[in-house]
Amino acid sequence: MTRLTSEELRDEVLALFTPAGSSPRPGTVGVEVELIPVADGWDTDPQPVRLESETGSEPSLLRFLRAYGRGDDLLTEESDEHGSVWFRTSRGGRLTFEPGGQLEYSGSPQNTAREAADDLTETLAPLSAAAARSGIRLVARGMNPWHSAAEVGLQVQSPRYLAMDRYFSGLGPFGREMMRLSAAMQINLDLGDPDQAGRRWRACNLLAPVCTAVFANSPGPLPEGGEAVSRRAALWQKVDPSRTGTVLAVGQAAAGEAWGQYLVFALTAKVVLRLDAEENLVPQQEDLRFNEWWAGADSPQPTPEEWRIHLSTLFPDVRPRGWLEVRSLDVPRQEWWTVPPTLLPALLYDDQALSSVLELLEPRAASLGDLSRRAAVNGVRDPELGDLAETAFRIALEAIPRFPERYFSEEMGDTMRSFLSGYVEPRRMQVDDEGSGERTTRE
Repeated sequence: MTRLTSEELRDEVLALFTPAGSSPRPGTVGVEVELIPVADGWDTDPQPVRLESETGSEPSLLRFLRAYGRGDDLLTEESDEHGSVWFRTSRGGRLTFEPGGQLEYSGSPQNTAREAADDLTETLAPLSAAAARSGIRLVARGMNPWHSAAEVGLQVQSPRYLAMDRYFSGLGPFGREMMRLSAAMQINLDLGDPDQAGRRWRACNLLAPVCTAVFANSPGPLPEGGEAVSRRAALWQKVDPSRTGTVLAVGQAAAGEAWGQYLVFALTAKVVLRLDAEENLVPQQEDLRFNEWWAGADSPQPTPEEWRIHLSTLFPDVRPRGWLEVRSLDVPRQEWWTVPPTLLPALLYDDQALSSVLELLEPRAASLGDLSRRAAVNGVRDPELGDLAETAFRIALEAIPRFPERYFSEEMGDTMRSFLSGYVEPRRMQVDDEGSGERTTRE
């Protein structure tokens, strides 16, 4: 196997901060939404929906999607050499499955926030309605509140997920719950030119606790006791802190380039997966950080492919992938799906708004870890986070008129104002609308 060089370490991370090509201004927007499938019905707790059921009488997500896709050529089924299945939509997006069978829609990048929001609604609204007619409810919520990780099981038996499941099982219950029970909304944003990239990267990381607080939608018990408004965020913070959280230097190091900060983060993260002699993915058994593996004298040394695999197992709140993937949001209820792809482009793509966000949040850079913990526990009820969230929403609303006329729809602005007045201003969250009798996730 080829030994990994320092140049290859650097170049792979640099590529994550290098846009694949030019994008139209102000910038493209991509949205990814994960939904929890359950068998519909409220007389008893709903049952998990398997990807493939053993009997024809039980709901099956794959059976439903195959039937749905045959109508008007809505979906095209594809698979890889390991048998993992996904579906390509007629609009260019992808339907894939998370380890616990959560259904993920990844919309293709759109030139405007309005088109991204339209794509999301026009793809998932009819699909969700058809699923309901088949007895499957696609739940928009940050954590499955009805089932344990064992009850759901590992629905996707790919080599990667099998190895990751074994690794996280060795750390305790949190990783298995995260893999099998959680659901998020991810917003994908352009890096922009080199100067913009650094500022957008920093602003996204500074905004991560605010996004967690505002969109908290997974109430449940904290691992250490007490209650969280975002159990999903709390579990991410516990599962393996070497590869999660915010990636942001403070003090003198703050002036360093974003890719350099991320390189340090990646090198000091623990190794999850490696390749065996037959090039099969296997979990790392002993506690080992990548820089220790790379600098060690023992063989075999990490290869360039194992470095790329390692980078793919990092899950910070903001992840560079040739664009910025904002990962700190519980999936909101469907009526609020357009709020995140309105808020974040308005704050990041308008230079005046971006400067205001950096001015607002830079003094909190040294306390982001604490802010993130408080965001998961209290959300916008935390006085500081509530004030920051309200200011961020007002900055975004002031920026929207400066965008090209059809970049945001009028309805998107109205929905964001409704969210501001209904939740952020009174320091409420979607978890405060509870009352359906749903129980919290079982251990």
